[in-house]
Amino acid sequence: MDRIIADIIFSSIIGDAAGYTLNGMKKNHINAVFKEINGYVDPSPALKNNMYRWKKAGLYSSISQNILITAACVERNGLNFDKYTGSVQKALDICESEFGIFRDPGEAEKNFFNRIKNGKNEIRQYINPCSRPLPLVIPLLFIKNEQVRFITVINYISLFTRNSSTIVGSILFVEMLKNLIKREGNDILEIALNSAELVKNRLIYYQDIIFSTGYNPDYLILDSDNYFKLFKELYESKDPALYEKIICDYAEKRSTNRITRANINLPDTILPMGVILSKICSDPAKIYKTGAMEGGSASSLTAVSSAVTAAFYGQSIPEEYLNSLINKKRIKNIIDLLTDDKNRDLIIDEIINGEPKLTNKELEEFRAKNKGIAVANKKKRKRADIESEMSKHIVESWTKLDKAKWKKDRKRDKL
Repeated sequence: MDRIIADIIFSSIIGDAAGYTLNGMKKNHINAVFKEINGYVDPSPALKNNMYRWKKAGLYSSISQNILITAACVERNGLNFDKYTGSVQKALDICESEFGIFRDPGEAEKNFFNRIKNGKNEIRQYINPCSRPLPLVIPLLFIKNEQVRFITVINYISLFTRNSSTIVGSILFVEMLKNLIKREGNDILEIALNSAELVKNRLIYYQDIIFSTGYNPDYLILDSDNYFKLFKELYESKDPALYEKIICDYAEKRSTNRITRANINLPDTILPMGVILSKICSDPAKIYKTGAMEGGSASSLTAVSSAVTAAFYGQSIPEEYLNSLINKKRIKNIIDLLTDDKNRDLIIDEIINGEPKLTNKELEEFRAKNKGIAVANKKKRKRADIESEMSKHIVESWTKLDKAKWKKDRKRDKL
């Protein structure tokens, strides 16, 4: 079982790396520029004047880095939170970038890192939904006790965000992976639906435990019911062309914005979309390319879909992804260590020794590619334009003053 979990983690890391350079791009733009992708993609051709979004092909993001640190801190009785936060603190202090070794973190991760660096009580905790913490719970599958794993997921995700949808989505993701490994159903979507129902019932049963974590169980139960209804409608739908619309419609009910794509950074879009991509992908080995080409939150989406695929079909990584992964030897060594309860402390050493060099190297290349771009793109303003803008500002300022004086005089005259 531990070997299977380690394989799922490795597949998720490959998925994160596949989507890393395409993160934030629109699906149509990716298709128009690259047509067909094979392996990790240098994003430069698609960036034009946006080279500040450049990332190094073959690298992976903070998602994978955090997965590995989390895995190193899982013990028989649960997650060692002190060891985990201590390891993250060390990783934040050993690199010249703002967030240490961590590459391209999302807002929930940044908030957590800042709270570690500056004190938990000085920075308000993140409360918005975020899909990036979803893959981070995969190592919690190593926790065998169901109740311990349940409360650990809640407390762990709370480090990043206190959003109930993200917490329930993370609980569901862990349960889903466990049932996919055991083949608790004939189809990926069927297992996802059954898992959603199990999570809903478990949240009802564990209400006292939920209270002890500081959450109102009613909110978590309501979110679990929404996930269950969503997967039920997806399972009952016979038209794959409607899958994404169904997901967007459910997510839109919880949002003030119009949602037309299921690749956005929300747990209630990324989790079901990851399941759908895994279900409709004809070849398990193509899931990395399929997820990455969706764009949007490509890192978390491809990490989730790759994990789902590996849990159900087993690990199947194409050579172009396996051989071109930067830091491949160290990652493989870490994956082997994950199956050994005695040597997981070595994982932190591998990360501390290897990741800073990679992050600094990417930072150097990023600076080289962006050198002089800001100056070159900045248009020189003509003196006439500057004077015109200044005159407009002065006129508007005097107009406001005159209006205020007029109101004051009119009020005085009435008296």
